[in-house]
Amino acid sequence: MTANTDATQAQAYLRLNGEISGQNNYQWGTMDFVNRYFTGGGDVTLKSVGLGSSFENAASVQSQVRDFIIGTIIYAQDGYSFSDRGVSNVTWEPNLFSVGKSSFFKSVTCSRGLCIYNFGIKDWFRDPIDIGVELPGGTPYRISHSWSLKVAY
Repeated sequence: MTANTDATQAQAYLRLNGEISGQNNYQWGTMDFVNRYFTGGGDVTLKSVGLGSSFENAASVQSQVRDFIIGTIIYAQDGYSFSDRGVSNVTWEPNLFSVGKSSFFKSVTCSRGLCIYNFGIKDWFRDPIDIGVELPGGTPYRISHSWSLKVAY
C-alpha cells in the first residue's frame, strides 16, 4: 500500500469512530451511518459525528424548543419542573436523514430566577432499508444527542 492509501484508510477509520468530527468541519452523511452499521463501533452522539449543531438548528427542532420554552416559562418559579416528549422530524435536513423522526425529550427545572431547559433525542440506526429485519452482518446502534439552555425568569 502507498502512504496515501494508508492515510485515507486511517482517516476513514477515525471518521467511523467519531474521532475526527471536530476537524475540518467533517459531518457524517447517510453512508457514514450505514458504514458503521456494517463495520461496528457502537453508539454515537450527533456531536461526535459533527451533526449536533445541525440538529439543534433544524427548523422542526427550533420550533419545538421555542414552543416548549414559551409554553412553560409562564409557570416559572422556584421548584417548578416539567417534562414532555414529542417527535423531531429532520428527515430532509442535510445529513440528518438517519435520525429523521426521533423521540424528542424536553424538560425544564426552575430555581432562583433561572430555568434550565434540557433537550435530547435517543434513536437507533437499524433496519436500514425498512424491511422489518436486520441485514446480514449489520449491527444496530444508538444515536443520541442532548443539550441545555438557560432562561432567566
